[in-house]
Amino acid sequence: MDADRNIPPDEPLLDCKEAAKMLNFSPLTVRRLAHDGLLPAIAFSLGKKGKYKKFKFRASEIRAHLDSLSQKARMARYTAEDGDRGGNENAE
Repeated sequence: MDADRNIPPDEPLLDCKEAAKMLNFSPLTVRRLAHDGLLPAIAFSLGKKGKYKKFKFRASEIRAHLDSLSQKARMARYTAEDGDRGGNENAE
């Protein structure tokens, strides 16, 4: 985790089931997103040689990540709309 984030040290960690409920996803989807690095998570290695991972989540990080994604989506939409209009304003 980045030290510059303002995360309360006492914020409880969520398991996959709790994060899934927050996101309205299945726990398996949340686990896959975390494993693929698409959802911010804290990974704990389990088993021999750390073969298995358990993930924990902070609600504040999930909310910040979703805000970031929605902002990127809005920017992509505006960029696409500008691209559709590019150079056609003067065409008759």
